[in-house]
Amino acid sequence: MLKCRDMLELGTAYLDDGLNRPELWAVRMHLLICPNCRAYIQKLKLTVNTVGELESYRTREGEVELILGRVFPQAGRAD
Repeated sequence: MLKCRDMLELGTAYLDDGLNRPELWAVRMHLLICPNCRAYIQKLKLTVNTVGELESYRTREGEVELILGRVFPQAGRAD
């Protein structure tokens, strides 16, 4: 029987259909009994889908530096 810690390692492979049959069976059985891991897999799936959408987004030159400067204004300073 898998433990929740195992799900952290197998979650991405599960979503990518990269598990062999025994691993897939074990993950599905664990998900049946563990609401926390079901929530983890849902959040992982959302994250993967969101990142996939962001990969198609192109930034203009200097835009990333501008955003980082606003998020971390102290990073550019030598105090």
